[in-house]
Amino acid sequence: MKNKIIITILTLCICSCQYKSSHTSCNTPQGSVVQETKLISTTPVKNQGKSPLCWAYAMLATMESEHIMKGDSVNLSVAYIARMMLQEKAVEYYFSKGTKPISMRGMAPMLIHYINKYGIVPYDSYEDKKDIDMRVLRRKVEFLCRNAIAQQIGIEKLKSRLNRLFDDEMGYMPAKTVYMLGAEYTPEEFANSVCFPGEYEMLTSFTHHPFGERFALETPDNQTQEVFLNVPIDQLMQYIRNAISHGHPVCWEGDISEEGFRHPRHGFVDVMPSQLPTTQASRQREFESLRTTDDHVMEIIGMISKNHRNYYVCRNSWGNHWGKAGHICLSEDYLRLKTIAAVISKEALR
Repeated sequence: MKNKIIITILTLCICSCQYKSSHTSCNTPQGSVVQETKLISTTPVKNQGKSPLCWAYAMLATMESEHIMKGDSVNLSVAYIARMMLQEKAVEYYFSKGTKPISMRGMAPMLIHYINKYGIVPYDSYEDKKDIDMRVLRRKVEFLCRNAIAQQIGIEKLKSRLNRLFDDEMGYMPAKTVYMLGAEYTPEEFANSVCFPGEYEMLTSFTHHPFGERFALETPDNQTQEVFLNVPIDQLMQYIRNAISHGHPVCWEGDISEEGFRHPRHGFVDVMPSQLPTTQASRQREFESLRTTDDHVMEIIGMISKNHRNYYVCRNSWGNHWGKAGHICLSEDYLRLKTIAAVISKEALR
């Protein structure tokens, strides 16, 4: 999908009729006024399946779209990151004697953390196995680690057993070098061509820390204690709008437990009338009362104006049979109230 496409919401609805879903309807409400929008070009919608790896899928999708915008084509492997993460977590589990449980949940900046540490490979070099259940694999890793702890086998033997398990469950790793467009790279070298150090800004908006300062978000999924620049919500929304309007994708992280998301109207998600207006104070109340939780991560690839209200087109990682061919539209009020964080290319913030 290298060529940028112009679509109306009617086109989205027609496309979605090819993929029947219980989540959304194909019918645009009669009398609705929807303006055309230009969507950011992306790689194909993927399916995270039975895994909690939305953070990895969304952040990689954001990087892929950023490269497509610059005339480059890249499709990246989530399976490689999952394997590196599981191995790291297994070693931690071993040394903690089983007291540090293995979790595959995370936040979008964790993907950058793992890329910087382990590199990355193209999707074609290490594809996702469609039938794999990451929850089952995680339990198998913990079982293997418990046996290793009981036998006190050491790290090298543990890693050897892990690699045999991963090879059986996920497929064999590619060679130590990957080939892309006739060039040869190590995973680390390939990562440097995909994500430059300091290329992305991590942003959030909460009042229990001063604006203009960075802090580690107090969410359970922030396992690597990533820090975010704290800005007012009006400024954060302006950053998101500016990025999208200039062709840059946004990696969005937020709450999807709301009634509006679980039961969207024709593919559009709104907050409840009782939640209006959405202000800095109201989003802080939702966060501190634990009603706003860090549930999911998606890639924002465009804006749609419906009846003079802005909606943000989000690309999900639940397959193209979900929603509008794998997409859903979140209202501006929903983003103002339920955003936990956003990751944006620094180039888009200049």
